[in-house]
Amino acid sequence: MRPVTCGIVIAFLAFTVNGYDDPISILGRIRWNYTQFEDNLWTRQYKNTTLNEIYVKHSEFFTAINNVYNGSECFYPTFNATTVKKGTPVDIINPYHVPEIASVIQSNADIEEYWSKFANWSTVNASNMLEVLTDDAIPILQNSLDTLWNSSNTDVYFDFLKNTSESCTDIDEPQIAVYKLVEKYFFNTIVLHLKAYVMLQLSYLTGAAKDFLHFHKTARDHRVAFNSQYVNVTLQTENLMWNLSRIIWSCDKFSSNESYTQLTNFIQGYVDNEINMNADGSCAPYCDDFKSTKNYGCKEGTLCATNYLDHNKTRCLGTIRDCDYFGPMFSICPNENDLDINRRINFVQFASGKILGEEKLPCDFFDAKPFMSWLTTCRYCFCYCDAPGPRSDRHFSLRDVISNVAENKVISGIRIMKKNGIIHLEASERTLLPKNELDPNTKSIVSNNNFTINDPNVVENTDYFTMTYDNRILNLDTIVAKGDEIVTGVRFRVAAGSVYLEVRFTYYDEVTGKLDLTTDSEWKMNLNTNRTTISTEHSDVPTKLQTQSIAMGSDDTDAVRFVPTSWVKDMAQSTVPFIDSNLIEPSELAPLSGVGIFYKYQKGYGGFVAPRLITRDHSAAVMRIRGAVGVYGV
Repeated sequence: MRPVTCGIVIAFLAFTVNGYDDPISILGRIRWNYTQFEDNLWTRQYKNTTLNEIYVKHSEFFTAINNVYNGSECFYPTFNATTVKKGTPVDIINPYHVPEIASVIQSNADIEEYWSKFANWSTVNASNMLEVLTDDAIPILQNSLDTLWNSSNTDVYFDFLKNTSESCTDIDEPQIAVYKLVEKYFFNTIVLHLKAYVMLQLSYLTGAAKDFLHFHKTARDHRVAFNSQYVNVTLQTENLMWNLSRIIWSCDKFSSNESYTQLTNFIQGYVDNEINMNADGSCAPYCDDFKSTKNYGCKEGTLCATNYLDHNKTRCLGTIRDCDYFGPMFSICPNENDLDINRRINFVQFASGKILGEEKLPCDFFDAKPFMSWLTTCRYCFCYCDAPGPRSDRHFSLRDVISNVAENKVISGIRIMKKNGIIHLEASERTLLPKNELDPNTKSIVSNNNFTINDPNVVENTDYFTMTYDNRILNLDTIVAKGDEIVTGVRFRVAAGSVYLEVRFTYYDEVTGKLDLTTDSEWKMNLNTNRTTISTEHSDVPTKLQTQSIAMGSDDTDAVRFVPTSWVKDMAQSTVPFIDSNLIEPSELAPLSGVGIFYKYQKGYGGFVAPRLITRDHSAAVMRIRGAVGVYGV
């Protein structure tokens, strides 16, 4: 088997060749011109045209195709099974295991090998051409072209395109805009078809010098089949394009703490004795009767009175909630790492050997034994500490993040990040160009996060919102433009105690690529209050997950509540979901017609909330696909 090499199309930037301003349309004209040229040769001019003249003319078509098609990066990567979104067909993990895809790849290799030879042959004289044209060129090219058509015309092939673009197949890059990927695959496919066809016809024309009638009939049959198949695959791709998802979201890629963030010390697992939670210092009532109380002091000998620990970790300085009794005898492994201020307890071990949390040894245990006080048993309770303060990051910024519309810049990417204990939206911006393109060289970051909650003139519920035990809902929405609007801003807002997303839209002219600054931009949101809260109870820390999360939520009727992790798995020390802080921006730049917030998870883990993007509709891409046939027909 020949080594596999793949071609890649040049970037879809606006440029013009002979009046046609995109590669697919240019290719459509080259196809039309070539089929007319070789048809005329066979029917009218062959006997009056020398082989050398035929080769010289073909060299012009070789050059024209090479000018449109350039590069060497392969479109058919091998995927790692651990990075593929749940539900993706197994065969999609490695395209070489899909017969149709493997056939396309091998046909690609064969065609490219002969293309390189023919490109050189087309510059030599007729006698040399006859000498170097090997007997196996025609059957191999015929077989490659037939295989290419038969394989790329199947549902499996088109399902492959769709599934690869919608799956978490690349943990280093966000998803490519789906229509961009399909457009590239389409261009890659039809240019290979055209290459194979041109080489076949040149071979037939060369062979006709010995047997005109045989090669003339074969050439005519292939011309009819080629034009029919070319139009058919174009129409199939166009149909696929109309049904593609416009959603862009980032796969999990948490290589450092900066790639995710979380609320901290917010409704956190906490252990205290009954005697410390009564104003009168008594040990009644029982643990599960404490629904909302506080720590009134630290009785000598109890956990919060120990002097070798950080008292801010062992004593709750806020409201103690929802206590329960887990058992009479256990040992606590406190978190004594001074650098880790967000964890009170590492794990608990019972006399039976049962462990709550993740065991970390060695440990200086504290034995939580019940004791008697005034003839009453004083037990240790498992509760939740809700303690706002400098150690608790639970604030959401309400400030606007807006692109520089005066310089014709629009939002091109979004991230959710934390600074100074406040969760912020941050965006990337780029200059808008004609025909829904963005200038890749004009990226800048837009933020409005240079403040703290203690700064002068910073006002709660105006500049920021503080989550509480009763108000800790984040609505999952996707806000999409209607008509000729484009995203120029994002912000968080609060309604009925829930945080939700607002998106700013500005009208623009698609042809000129200019924002309409004469019309007021509009902030849009979804204020639906009848929502389903996705359950994240009893979950583990999501960064322990070894496979990719799956997406759910964001159909404008869902919401997620921030809750503690599981007692059993994490001693309820963390708050989930975490927040994905990676910048989500299409690797193939595309203007945005919407922004959303969604939830992604795997069963048993607390998951992440993350932004997702909605690209512009695919109508312009569909018109480019049609340009492969265009006004030229078949």
